[in-house]
Amino acid sequence: MIIASAVLAALPALADAPATLSFSHAGSTVTMPMPSKYCLPQGDRQNEFANSLKADDTRSFIYLVLMPCGEATGAYPDSFFVIKAPNSGQYMMTPFSRAALIAKLSAFFAARPDLVAAMNAQAGARASEKASRDAGTKVEMSQSAGPLGNDQDCLYVGGSLTIKANGETLPLVVAECATAVNDHLISVFQYRANADLSALPAMLAEVRRVAMTMKGAADK
Repeated sequence: MIIASAVLAALPALADAPATLSFSHAGSTVTMPMPSKYCLPQGDRQNEFANSLKADDTRSFIYLVLMPCGEATGAYPDSFFVIKAPNSGQYMMTPFSRAALIAKLSAFFAARPDLVAAMNAQAGARASEKASRDAGTKVEMSQSAGPLGNDQDCLYVGGSLTIKANGETLPLVVAECATAVNDHLISVFQYRANADLSALPAMLAEVRRVAMTMKGAADK
């Protein structure tokens, strides 16, 4: 799996980027500015990549996939954001204030540290099976990610992912801010390809920054 990334027509892409994004979450509109230097998917390859993410994640509403403006992608873009929420379960059905949601998630992970390894293993196995079936060849995907603490804005999750296929290995780093908008759980993820965990602190700051720009109609 080869990453083929090039900067193409960056200035026109930036000029065409919408100033404000909007989507419906928990029955109300959420608005946010476009993150600097990112755009909605452009062209066949970026749209194919975004659509594959949505098709593969049957447990979530994926509201937005944002990629560097003008970047031509191969198998993976070098960096991208995913904004999503669970499509079922208590965190989608039950309203929580941001403070209550973060406290509940933090208490859950603190009480069940054993679940982190199990969740990583299950996610890796499920993703490997789906990717292998779609690609028609063996694809091994593994992840080592877990909660990294919280503040008044986010529960932070981060770690590494590895994809192996056709004798090649693609390392990725992932950072997540889980927060509440419209009184329901929503997460901002950032992924970086060919990165290591030294990138994680900056990524955690970035997902928090993007998350805090989201404004819901139900938010005070």
